Amino acid sequence: MTDAAIAKLKLRNKRYAIGIARGLQLVVYPTGRRSWIFRYRFGGRSRSLRLGCFPSIKIDRARRLALKCGLMLAMDRDPGEAVRSARRNITVRELGARWVAEVVDKARKDPKAVTRYLGREVYPKFGARTMASITPWETQKLIFAKRDAGKPEAAAALRHMLKRLFDYAKACGVVATNPVELTPLRYVTQHKSRQRFLSEQELPVFFERLRRMARTGIALELMLLTLCRKSEMRLCRWEHINFEKAIWELPAELSKMKTAHIFYLSRQAVALFRRLKEMGGRAEVVLPMKDSLTEPIGAAVLNKAIARVKWGIPHFTPHDLRRTASTHLNELGYNPDWIEKALNHTPLGVRGTYNRAQFGTERRRMLQEWADWLDGLKGEC
Repeated sequence: MTDAAIAKLKLRNKRYAIGIARGLQLVVYPTGRRSWIFRYRFGGRSRSLRLGCFPSIKIDRARRLALKCGLMLAMDRDPGEAVRSARRNITVRELGARWVAEVVDKARKDPKAVTRYLGREVYPKFGARTMASITPWETQKLIFAKRDAGKPEAAAALRHMLKRLFDYAKACGVVATNPVELTPLRYVTQHKSRQRFLSEQELPVFFERLRRMARTGIALELMLLTLCRKSEMRLCRWEHINFEKAIWELPAELSKMKTAHIFYLSRQAVALFRRLKEMGGRAEVVLPMKDSLTEPIGAAVLNKAIARVKWGIPHFTPHDLRRTASTHLNELGYNPDWIEKALNHTPLGVRGTYNRAQFGTERRRMLQEWADWLDGLKGEC
């Protein structure tokens, strides 16, 4: 049995168990949950111990846990009581470190953002406490404090992170319930679909203000020219930029779609990247953090840079620049497939399954014409 084979196990109308090793079973539920169970006898009674769920716990680790339980039995110790005691005593900081190492580091493009958020928001309040001691009302108080401070989106992000942390704790058998579930998202913030984009009349103002922003201004203009995401821009490394071919090769691990993507660079975009290269010197990343050659700027830097400027137009975010480009390119009559591919979107349904066209030549021409169109607006500043 392998991890890949476990992931492909078929579901049945009733739960069923598969023997893995002595005492170790994998129980597959109709809901899709796959739990590791260690069955043993102690004190003349049959007992079972839930070790956690797949894929949070892979098969090799489950075998090691079962072996450890077997060694406890050999020493006349109840592994169930030992594990339950250890789980009751694990602190939020300890489990948070495990969660980051086993889940976040493998799933996120920028796991350091989660680590910083834990250290800034969660550990000062709960770090030394045991996971099992945290009540729903305490998590709610922490979330509502940020909401009531006028930061509903940050409160929603905090709730989301806490929920995932306690979901992991629940999967590991550390807690029986997730306390965050008693604070529904609708009581934290009401998410609204954003429609903001910069109009043809607003773009000249945008470019005029960019001149005062140095490096962050260049990054924002590149986002508008390339249609990239904020995370793709700030995590970009110089090894991804090919000046001779005028392309930006985005690796799969940095892509939201988990597939490699090519951004075709207009002459204007190449010139802006060259300016950033001169500013960064020997830095390995395109947008380095202050006093670092290897670490990129933080996730909030571009948002904060926008907030510091008096634009004279309604508020916008870095992501709204993608919507701005998409809106104008559609209005200018370009093929929607070219635009969606430039945005690194995957079409849904059957069309998404069978359409693998890259439209490289068409996208390169479109983005050069888009950059030229924007240059025409700069003359109106």
